[in-house]
Amino acid sequence: AYISSETLGGGRGGNIRLEARDSVSFSGEDQTASGSGIEASAKYSGHAGELVIEAKNISLTDGAYINSGSHGSGDGGEIFLGNAETIVLSGTDTKGNPTRIYSGSEGTLPTAGSGGKIVVSARNLSLSDHASISVSSKGGGEAGKMDLNVSEIRLGSGASLTSGTERENVHEFGSMSERDNILIPGDRVDVTEDAGSGMTGSYIF
Repeated sequence: AYISSETLGGGRGGNIRLEARDSVSFSGEDQTASGSGIEASAKYSGHAGELVIEAKNISLTDGAYINSGSHGSGDGGEIFLGNAETIVLSGTDTKGNPTRIYSGSEGTLPTAGSGGKIVVSARNLSLSDHASISVSSKGGGEAGKMDLNVSEIRLGSGASLTSGTERENVHEFGSMSERDNILIPGDRVDVTEDAGSGMTGSYIF
């Protein structure tokens, strides 16, 4: 399955809203072995729209992805996953691409747009088998912000939460915060992926 509302010019991308009483799930691949996903990114000067998913259970598996990042001068959109008991990200597709939620700035020019914002609100958040939630910057744009409002986070089998910049950057990056419990059995939370002099995000326990 694939849903797109990306902007390919100067206009603003449309909003995507998915609501379900029970569950929303993205998994599987198409004939080209591309994983299921939602693309709400900004490719050029237009700003990306907002993506909202609300359900009791939300799952992305087998390389499924959500992307609302910026690839040009337009800003990335906001991703909101909420009102959930459980949110699960797990697995890779057959090409090895991990299940992921991303909202960063891919542009390398000084005029690059800023990444969007990822907001997760749930009782339980589980990432495993190399799944990731990340915001980052490769150029002049801000990486974006991550807000995790959950009671329990479980990271397993190479899963990660990351915020960082790959180049020099004078912007201050967004924060990642959460509530109550974090269970990390030998995996990683990276918040210092800065290869330049910019400020990376902070992780607040």
